[in-house]
Amino acid sequence: MEEAGEMATDLHTKIQQYKDTVSCAGKQQWGIEVVRNLESDELDVLPLRYGDGSGDWADIFSDYQVLVYRLWEAAGTETYPRLAKHPTGVSCVDGKPVIEYEEE
Repeated sequence: MEEAGEMATDLHTKIQQYKDTVSCAGKQQWGIEVVRNLESDELDVLPLRYGDGSGDWADIFSDYQVLVYRLWEAAGTETYPRLAKHPTGVSCVDGKPVIEYEEE
């Protein structure tokens, strides 16, 4: 489990870099990825652009999710965090993708 923790930390660093640098322009198509934040133990909602290069990021998100779930399971944690608001889409605002949420 120690190795899985190290791998998850490395992937989390990559995901944070992605989150900090992802940009958008025009009518790109976006999906939404929900990943557990290792630092806050809450869920982060991230935009994932479809198209060129997105497969690599989808693989990183997927690998990270599997590792985090296995660590969570091994720790015997009884509940997995839930989202307070449900994401509905992504819009491009000032060159940055912004997650849109359901109205309450």
